[in-house]
Formats: sequence, C-alpha cells, structure tokens
Amino acid sequence: MNKNESVLSTSGSKLSIYALLVSAYFFSYFFRVSASVSLPIVSAEWGMSASLVGFISSLYFYAYAFMQPISGALNDRFGPLRIVSFGMLTSGIGALLFGFAANPVMLGTGRLLTGLGLAPMLSGVLVFQSHSFHRDKYSFFSGITYT
Repeated sequence: MNKNESVLSTSGSKLSIYALLVSAYFFSYFFRVSASVSLPIVSAEWGMSASLVGFISSLYFYAYAFMQPISGALNDRFGPLRIVSFGMLTSGIGALLFGFAANPVMLGTGRLLTGLGLAPMLSGVLVFQSHSFHRDKYSFFSGITYT
C-alpha cells in the first residue's frame, strides 16, 4: 500500500473484523463498571457486607491483570481471532453466571470468568491491526481503538 492511499482502500473484510475486535474491546470497559451498577442493589437485597461486595467486584480486575501477559502471548501464537472469540465465549458464560446468580459465589465466579475472558481484547486488536494494515496506519488504527 502506498503512503498516500486512504484507509478506505484497505480490504472491507479486514475493516469489518477490526470493527468487531474494537467492539469486543469496548466490552472490557463496559464490564469494568457494570458491577458498580448492579452490586449495590444485589448486596442490599442479599444483605452482603461491603467487603464482600468489594471482593466480588475486584475479581474481574485480578483475573484481568493476571491474564494480561498470557493474553499477549496467546494472541501472538494462535492469532487474535481465535483468542478473542474464545475470550468472548468465556465472558458470555461469566456474564450469564453473574446475571443469574443465586448466591455470592456465583456472582464472584461470573465476575472472575468475565475478567479472564476480556483480558485478551486489547492485545488482540493491536496484533490484528499490526498484521492486517500497513505499518504507516498503525497509529491511526490505535487511535481509533483507544477512542
């Protein structure tokens, strides 16, 4: 690709896959804050202590942080489409467990699985865009991803 060619001249399927990966990355932000909306209501209903609510909420972040270096290696080795797809499946299972939880253990398990599943999203997008688009456009696509 010539330096002067526009981004729109890249393959439509690559742009579509990129858009899906960025959407998956959006969910990692969505689920970071989702517990702050739902857990206060659930904790009031179930009589959970503030420390238990904080622990359940933090399970997402612990799992996410633990998986960061592993996710990068997995995306490099097996490709972002496979790893992000598996991560979204894991996150979906975690979200269902959290949504249909009957006790704090299920809430925590759902939150943990969601963190594990959403960890490879950013590295997946970055690996995909580095392999799919011209290197001169990397900062452009990174800007879109982070926005």
